[in-house]
Amino acid sequence: MVHFAIPPAQAWNNVHRHCALVLPFRSREEIGAWCARHGIPPGEAVPLEQVAGLARTWYGRHADRDWRKWTIAEAQAIFRRAGLDSPFWDLGSVKGRF
Repeated sequence: MVHFAIPPAQAWNNVHRHCALVLPFRSREEIGAWCARHGIPPGEAVPLEQVAGLARTWYGRHADRDWRKWTIAEAQAIFRRAGLDSPFWDLGSVKGRF
């Protein structure tokens, strides 16, 4: 499992913290224990295979000469294609690019 502690809509509030809190775990129980130990509210647990699919799409074109940041609509569509459609992944009020 990969635990995302901070919803993507809040990622740019402190992108370093957001990225630092995307962590792998063996189980949901380990995530719960880790969150309790560190005083961090549980976020979203995603199976590793699903995160790998997200990463292939999200980062797959970063080396292309014409790459640019995703628009909010593009980012939302990438999340949905990866099966990440809970309210945690909603970018509704985010402005700019992702």
